[in-house]
Amino acid sequence: LGIVLTSSAAADNTILVDPGHGGSAYGARGANKKLYEKSVNLTVARALRDSLAAASGGWYQVGMTRNSDVAVGNSGRAASAHPGN
Repeated sequence: LGIVLTSSAAADNTILVDPGHGGSAYGARGANKKLYEKSVNLTVARALRDSLAAASGGWYQVGMTRNSDVAVGNSGRAASAHPGN
């Protein structure tokens, strides 16, 4: 995974990674019926978050709508994207 972020953005910019499914929202199941979309999404989202944070050089804050296996509704996602509003 290669990521290039330019330093022209203001330091208060935020990239918010949303892994989607979580909690009781399993998403699709793998062929073996043991792997769930929500787990794959969270693993990939964490890797993306870490890669973005490393590539940002401090120019961007990188956050996630969820960091564990919990359900986050649309209002929770909106609140994460626009804190204080």
